[in-house]
Amino acid sequence: MKNRVILTLIILLSIFLRLWKITEVPVSLFGDELDVGYQAYSILKTGRDYNGNFMPLHFHSQAEWRTPLYLYSAVPTVAVFGISPLGVRLPAAFFGILGVWAMYLMVSEMVNGQWSMIRNKKNNLIINNQSLPIVASFLLAISPWHIQYSRAAFEVTELLAFLLFGIYFFFRSLKDNGKYLWLSVIFFVLTPWVYSSAKLFTPLFMLFILMIFWKEILSLRRKEIVKAVLMGLVLGVPLIYSTIFGGGSQRFGYISVFTDPTMEGDVGFARLNDASVEGVDRTIVQKISSRVVHNKYTFWGNKVADNYFSAFSTNFLFNMGDLNRRHNIEGMGEFYKADAIPLLLGIILFFAFYKNTKAKLFLLLWILLGVFPSSITRDGGNHATRLILILPPLIFLISYGIFAGYEVLPKSYRKILFTAYCLLLSTCFYLYSHNYWIHNPWK
Repeated sequence: MKNRVILTLIILLSIFLRLWKITEVPVSLFGDELDVGYQAYSILKTGRDYNGNFMPLHFHSQAEWRTPLYLYSAVPTVAVFGISPLGVRLPAAFFGILGVWAMYLMVSEMVNGQWSMIRNKKNNLIINNQSLPIVASFLLAISPWHIQYSRAAFEVTELLAFLLFGIYFFFRSLKDNGKYLWLSVIFFVLTPWVYSSAKLFTPLFMLFILMIFWKEILSLRRKEIVKAVLMGLVLGVPLIYSTIFGGGSQRFGYISVFTDPTMEGDVGFARLNDASVEGVDRTIVQKISSRVVHNKYTFWGNKVADNYFSAFSTNFLFNMGDLNRRHNIEGMGEFYKADAIPLLLGIILFFAFYKNTKAKLFLLLWILLGVFPSSITRDGGNHATRLILILPPLIFLISYGIFAGYEVLPKSYRKILFTAYCLLLSTCFYLYSHNYWIHNPWK
């Protein structure tokens, strides 16, 4: 009962943070938001996008193709509120609020269900299983990363909500003999319909889940497995067809590191520089060693590696974040600075001391795969929209770090340090709120 009251208060807080002045902050609609409004209005009035395609699986928007689910989600709100800030932003806020609840459900199932992420009789760290989901949902509710995308017409809050529900129902299905497996598959397969990063992430993530939990899945009722497979095919085959033949993959061609137009110039300049340094005239003849070191494959590899590791940098996570002002506010990271130590503690204590290998593999692969789609795009190292897939597992580790860190601290220091963390988090939240509501709207 106590947890329900606290969860209700957290949901109310998330509603306030995502809906208060949503028509005024951010100031005005930017191009992608206007596109959402016009596409939703066109579907509402004609059943076609504004390029004349009937009920498209990918929307032809200006010079690119967009995934459909957020645009369809905006049809009811545009019907009621028109092509206005409230009409196009309300779905993002709704799914942002829903995601906070989904975070609670997912973590609750993970730590209290059959595949407990925390309980382990051999584990010396005894964590309060009832409190961890509450803290995780609270941290997501006040997360600057999540708030930012819940207040503008971005697809990714819908993506996260579907992903979290997919994981929740998967763990429920393991406990209930496959009863909810079909629901899990529906939510998983819908994620690529929401945002393009999931077209790469979700199939790999589902494959690794199958590899980790294959014994448990095969022990479920055959009827439930067949139902889930059929659901996956019904929803997945049209997406695959539309992506390959219907223009759904064109967006990747625009932003991929493999189509970066600067590649030829950078490689050519590096080879020319080698020739100059080695004392050879600047001719087209280059040494074999120069061609081995400087070519399109090393260029792509360096770009992908730089992007991948930049996503885990303190500069992105805690200091500057995404430099695009629509994605983040100036001078602040994607997480509060107060979360840095709990995150570090969570990583160390969870992966070092927790004994369940499957639990560690699940969380580790979620994080590693969550960065991969963004890492193969040109500015993917600090692109908060494409990297938001790693937000829930990092929130989980921060929550775990708070509780596990509390347990390993000497008893005489626990209350002092916990109080200090709460004060620091409150200060960070106040500074973020001040910047977001007062300064950021006019920048």
